[in-house]
Amino acid sequence: MKKEINIQENDAKTEETASEEKFSAVTDGEESEDGINKKKKKPLDIFPRIVCVLLALIIWFYVMQVDREDYEEEFSAVEVVLTNTSILENERNLYVYSGYGFTVDVTVNGKKSVINKYSSDDISVTADLKDITEAGEYKIPISVTLPAGLSLAQTDFSDITVYVDEKKSETFKIKAKVSGANYSNEFEYGELTTEYDTVIVTGPKNVIDSIDYAIVDVDFSSLGIISETTSSVRTLGLVDKDGNTVSNPYLKLSRNEVKVTLPVYTEKEVPLSVSYMYGYFNEKNVEITITPETVRVKGDPAALSSLETLNVTQIDETAVTGDTTSVYTLADTDYYSVLGDRNVTVSIKHVGTLVKTYSVDTISVDAGSNTYELLTESVDVTLRGSAVALSNIEARDISLKADISEYSKDYSGVIKADLKVSIRSNYGDGVYEVGSYTAQIKVN
Repeated sequence: MKKEINIQENDAKTEETASEEKFSAVTDGEESEDGINKKKKKPLDIFPRIVCVLLALIIWFYVMQVDREDYEEEFSAVEVVLTNTSILENERNLYVYSGYGFTVDVTVNGKKSVINKYSSDDISVTADLKDITEAGEYKIPISVTLPAGLSLAQTDFSDITVYVDEKKSETFKIKAKVSGANYSNEFEYGELTTEYDTVIVTGPKNVIDSIDYAIVDVDFSSLGIISETTSSVRTLGLVDKDGNTVSNPYLKLSRNEVKVTLPVYTEKEVPLSVSYMYGYFNEKNVEITITPETVRVKGDPAALSSLETLNVTQIDETAVTGDTTSVYTLADTDYYSVLGDRNVTVSIKHVGTLVKTYSVDTISVDAGSNTYELLTESVDVTLRGSAVALSNIEARDISLKADISEYSKDYSGVIKADLKVSIRSNYGDGVYEVGSYTAQIKVN
């Protein structure tokens, strides 16, 4: 019984399969006019074909435009280098004055991929001057050296012009010219002066030979009334023998600027005075007479405004042994000059003081690292002061000191050393030594 059922199930499955195949055949095909089913054609997939065509076009464009052998490109402003200029300067005494900084545009051929590796710096353009033997103007052919893989198509210039002349240096006088200065009758104005008198100019011989002098032109119009000495730094110019300005880019000046000064003067009556080296003199112990008492000076208004007195001399009180009269000559300074008689008489008269001499044997020595032997046993020292002060001073109140520490420890010999005088403070007020003193010391 079971066997029969299985046979029937198999027959049913066979019929289902046949039915599905028949249905599939009907849907996949279409019936022709003669009633026979034919297979339907599938549409072509066109997208891959379009991609292939685009890729082919890109490759063709790359080959034809990017990496073709005859691609052309221009490199702009390639500097032309002048070669063998040292031969002209060192062997022929010639100097190249034009041609430097000249540039050309260079067009090259080659693969773009190769050209793109380079810049203008990789291209060498030169002009060789070795054949120039005398001064003049020359057209020099240029030579182009390219990197590997490039060939020259053209340059916008095939040669450059250079100017060659003998190199010459000459010294010219500097003249000064002032304009626009507002003067006042209250002041006197001096001649315009320059910091330097001359300038050295170097350049082409034919240009140097045309120069007559150098000039510095100063315009003071913006300063208003000029009431004091005025200085300004201005640029130097050059003038030829016809009075025309010389302008040449190949001229070199030893200095391009010069300080110019316009002196302004006024006069002033100034009292005369003296100063003291140690301050021992004062109104109580000396009478100082200066003849004349005043002097007239001429100088810059700003400098004279602060000049209250003119010092005739500085007096070394220790060198004045008694009443004395001396004549001094006044000298000019950078700020003023003396008008009239320059001689001044200075008289010194001691008041209420006298001198007294003491034999001093207290002598000390600052020897430093030296060994020494003091050969002087005592020194006569003269003091000036009031009678009362001198009567209270004894020789033991005075000491002398020599300083030989500056001598090398290897020095050997007898020297005359200056002595410094010291007076015990109880008696020293108003008392000072007169003259200078020394001692002989043997340095070992």
